[in-house]
Amino acid sequence: MTEHYHHADLPRRLRTVTRAVVEEEGSAAVTIARIARECGVSVAAPYRHFAGKEALLGAVAADGFDALREALTAADGATPTERLVAAGVAYVDFATTHPHLFELMFRAERRERQSAAGPPALEALATLVNDVPLRVPTDVAVRTTWGLAHGLAMLRIGGMLTFTREDTAERLRAELTALVEGIAPDR
Repeated sequence: MTEHYHHADLPRRLRTVTRAVVEEEGSAAVTIARIARECGVSVAAPYRHFAGKEALLGAVAADGFDALREALTAADGATPTERLVAAGVAYVDFATTHPHLFELMFRAERRERQSAAGPPALEALATLVNDVPLRVPTDVAVRTTWGLAHGLAMLRIGGMLTFTREDTAERLRAELTALVEGIAPDR
């Protein structure tokens, strides 16, 4: 039996089901026919809301960027440095908790090329970097911080321990703190 969704509900349901498939099996497992079947609608129904699979996956990637932005802005700490370090740990944690979604977010082979949700996620990081007094220009610090967190995330997703066998959140926090303090001016 086919479930009927109000048009306002179907796009959300399509994204939710697609994200579940991506999280479990990766984006290659997504087909419009499968998603429509799992949503209980005709194969034509998703096309009323998304131009195709790439657009649907783009929407799921955008949802992922929104979730990443929320994780970064929720980073807690008593000082700007502690908040920035917590955001770095949150970035790596997000990636390792959602590896298939993270891959979809940062690899455009299967989805629309640019997500409008990506820049706000990066802005959340830039805001945290801006709060920390540094010896380097903010744009350099943002790219470096993002590159470091992203590189560590990719190493972990790939099953690599990053440099040592003691690759824990506490060690990551200590190393990120040392790095940020190393580029901060002497107090």
